[in-house]
Amino acid sequence: MQPRACLNAQPAYGIQLQMSDTSTVYGAGLRYQLDDSLDLDLTTSHRQRSSGNHDNRLFLQLPSDF
Repeated sequence: MQPRACLNAQPAYGIQLQMSDTSTVYGAGLRYQLDDSLDLDLTTSHRQRSSGNHDNRLFLQLPSDF
C-alpha cells in the first residue's frame, strides 16, 4: 500500500476598517486551518495618517497546539 498525502484546509477571511480624525486603517486577513493543531494567519494593514506619516504592516502567524 502506497502512503498518500492529504491536506484538509478551512479558509476564512476578515476585513478591517477603522476611521478617526487623525488616521484611517484598512486591513484584510486570511486564516487557514491546516489540521486540528496548526493554523496559518496572514494579515495586512495600511494606515493613512493626516500627518502624512503612513505605514504598512504584514503579519504571518503560525499558532500550534503541539
